[in-house]
Amino acid sequence: MHSDAFIQDITLVDLGGGAGICIWGFRASAQGKSNCACVEKGFQRSLGDDATATLNAIRTFAAALGQCGRRKVGLATPGHVHITRDEASILAAVSAAQVDDMDAAGAHLAWLLAGPTPEVLLATVREIGKAFARHDMMVVSPDYIQTKSKPLRPKGAPKLSLVATA
Repeated sequence: MHSDAFIQDITLVDLGGGAGICIWGFRASAQGKSNCACVEKGFQRSLGDDATATLNAIRTFAAALGQCGRRKVGLATPGHVHITRDEASILAAVSAAQVDDMDAAGAHLAWLLAGPTPEVLLATVREIGKAFARHDMMVVSPDYIQTKSKPLRPKGAPKLSLVATA
């Protein structure tokens, strides 16, 4: 993957354990490697009784993006410290679902799918977010992290809207 596909100023370490475990599981699922004992054990250590259900939900989420999406989603390999812009949207969807902002979660999913978001996928992402929240593992969205060079979206920045077309 080309280096400009990554957000260079943010690492998974900056985003915390919830984001790290979530993306680790997503990357492994997307590559068909989530049955690896180290992934399953990592989820068990982090999410206890919720581990199997959460990892299965992440597998469903990854499969849905791959099967229902109308565009290729850019993912880094498991273990890569930086995240791609698409992975930032995955984290933003889960982060929004954790705090019941389903409109924002749906918007990120619509972007990732390049089309409408099925309700079942929205429910799956909510399930993932809530499982992490039950274990005090907030999935931090990169939108809320100040990067070393500039914020991805400055706090309090006005929302842009289309006023005219040419």
